[in-house]
Amino acid sequence: MEWVFKGLLARSSRPGYPETEVTCQTVESWVKHVRYQGIRTIICVLGQDELVAYYRQLPRGLLYEYQEQGLEVEVIPLPDYSDPPVEAQQLTAVHKAYLRLPKPILIHCSAGMVRTEKAVRFLRQKIIVT
Repeated sequence: MEWVFKGLLARSSRPGYPETEVTCQTVESWVKHVRYQGIRTIICVLGQDELVAYYRQLPRGLLYEYQEQGLEVEVIPLPDYSDPPVEAQQLTAVHKAYLRLPKPILIHCSAGMVRTEKAVRFLRQKIIVT
């Protein structure tokens, strides 16, 4: 996890990255770590196919696990390997979610690079830090 704006916005790879079969224990450990860092909300930009493929071992799925462990969750699915990777309306949805949800917020895709970076770069232009 990396802070973009301390106490407001962080970025990360998904729980268990780069594993393709992520265990419940791995997710629990990841969530404990981000909660310890103060994160209250996750904006997950994984595509639906990734949520299913990587988290088959979680009976109710990744998003349920986040909620069960006390995190707010917003899903804005950004399919991997899209061209362009993120469209303007998707970035607007991320910004609206950021404004509405409890801070600090962590954004993640899979590796935490392309889609997360696009979202974070957009938010950096919109967020005024005092």
